[in-house]
Order: sequence, then structure tokens, then C-alpha cells
Amino acid sequence: GIHIDFACGFQGLGAKYLLAGNYAGNNQYETALQILGGLSTQDGFNAVEHARYMDIFMLRKAVYQSNRILSQLSEEEKSALCDIREASDMSSSVIANNILCFWYNDCQEIEVPIPESEQQLRKIPTMPTATVLNNIYNSVVVYPNPSHGFTTFSYQIEREEKATLEIHDITGKIIETFLIKEKRGDILWDSRKYGNAIYIYEMKIGAEKVAVGKIVVEN
Repeated sequence: GIHIDFACGFQGLGAKYLLAGNYAGNNQYETALQILGGLSTQDGFNAVEHARYMDIFMLRKAVYQSNRILSQLSEEEKSALCDIREASDMSSSVIANNILCFWYNDCQEIEVPIPESEQQLRKIPTMPTATVLNNIYNSVVVYPNPSHGFTTFSYQIEREEKATLEIHDITGKIIETFLIKEKRGDILWDSRKYGNAIYIYEMKIGAEKVAVGKIVVEN
């Protein structure tokens, strides 16, 4: 997790939305919610665009909690994303379009004109494209967690190149490494040979770390 006083060190709406998005991308939704909950006092905050962003955030959280990935949305969930995409030309519209385009080939051209002189007045400053795509396209769902013998890592990645899933003990030592050969799939981990403890998993594409999380072993 993250201490909220640490999060407060990130200045401006854009930086805090970006920070929350990074934690959501690592499936740390409660931490992200704590950061998002304090944004209404920030200069330039717009409640309508924030509500759209939160709708996407809660949809992603619901997908994670139901052990799904974004390619497994219901028709109602896809319709909600379409509504957000049509509602504005802001960041929420871009994020919704990215999900629909990548996973369902439902793409639209969206321009987000933000003159430099007006950036602080806009509803949500646009996140760097690489960060938005990284959070949407690369993820790991772990279940069950805590693990009582076997755990499944259900993953998705956006690039077909060398990728790995590493499991570390609390000291940072790598205890197992799995080679990822496809853009999405499942990895079954036998935790029975390890002691009861907290472990860290990291998914990497090449040398780039794209997803991180914790798993508790209670054999």
C-alpha cells in the first residue's frame, strides 16, 4: 500500500490521477480510492468528468474482483463505456475508447485539444499515452488470494515479445520465474513448497515492469 501523506506529495490533479491509475493498474484499488477521494479540493477539479473517470475505475475494479479481464465485459459494461466515450472529449473518453478499441475492435478517432494555457482549467489533464495503455493492456488477476495450495495468475499483455512472471519472497529474492508465451492466459502456481508468508509477483515485458502485486500464502 501507500501512505496518504506520501501521495499528497504529488502536486496537481494530473499527477494524482496518474498516481491513482498506476495503483489501479497494479490491482491496488483501495489505495487508489484513497487518493481519488481527496481530489475535490484541488484547483481545476470538475465533478462531472471526475464522475465519468470513477465509473471506469469502478468498472475495472468490478472486473478484477470477479476474476475477469477486460476482454470479458458484459454487454451492459461495454454499453457503459460507449456512453462515457460519447459524453466528452476528455481523458475519460480516451480511456473508454482505448478499452473498446483494443479488446473489441470498436475504435473511434478522438481528439483531445488542450491548449497549454488552459491545461489547469480542464477537467482532468490527459495522462501520458504510454501510462494509460500500460494500465489498461497489462494486468494480472490472482485467485485465490490468500493461496491455500494452488493459485492461478490470469494475465494479459499488449505486446508479443519476451515476457515473464516472477515471484519474489519478502526479501526480494526470486523464487520462481514463468515464461509468458502468449498475450493472455493462465499460470498455475504451486505454493505448497513455500512457507506461510507474503510474496510479491512482478510481470515484465523485456526489462519493463508492467504489473506488480502481493499474494499471501496460507498453506
